[in-house]
Amino acid sequence: MLTFRRKKQLSTDASDGDMSVVTKDKSTKSLSQSTIISAPATVVWESLTDIKTWQWNRSLRLDASYVMEGETGKSRIVLGGRRATAPFKFGKVSRRTFTFTWTTKLGCCESTNTVELKPIGINKTELVHTQTFEGKLLFLRPSSKKYQKAVRVMDEGLKNHVESLYFNTLLYDFSNSEMVTPGCSTSTEMTVLSEMSGTNFWDTPKHIREKLVNCFVDKDTEAREPTIYDA
Repeated sequence: MLTFRRKKQLSTDASDGDMSVVTKDKSTKSLSQSTIISAPATVVWESLTDIKTWQWNRSLRLDASYVMEGETGKSRIVLGGRRATAPFKFGKVSRRTFTFTWTTKLGCCESTNTVELKPIGINKTELVHTQTFEGKLLFLRPSSKKYQKAVRVMDEGLKNHVESLYFNTLLYDFSNSEMVTPGCSTSTEMTVLSEMSGTNFWDTPKHIREKLVNCFVDKDTEAREPTIYDA
């Protein structure tokens, strides 16, 4: 669902399942997108804040000595096929509230990115990524669609990276566990898990992925979202 809001006018359009909000006026503009990740918020947070290992991010890289509020550095941005570098500064970085913020200086404008993680049950997380622009010459910057695509590329890259990492960990723990959760695996399936513990989750047979998801996904949220083994 895609929602555009300009002053008092409101319109909606269908999108890829994410919720996006764009607000506009002469000096401020913001865009927000939501992504569901099948992993605990703590696991997502570790990958999000480890900026040295952002190889999964094809639209942005942040280079700084420390990840903490007030720390400055350089950002490398890929937008609409173009590459650029710009200074940035970390805003609020809080593991307690799972809030990660940085502001980038783009000519006469400033772009502030705020990523918030909201736990859904035990093993799912809603990632809300808000990008706000401020400045007198907002009309000179690239279109909202390009920024929206860049944000989506980043969020989906993080989602794919974290889900693969998390379920690879589950595969390893499952294949090396001495106690099998009742109803989760047969001896044959445990053999398959053991043999595939060093492979990517998405290379695992679908019925094994289904077993893992059914064992580890929170039952309260299982019915609300499609399980990722259907990919």
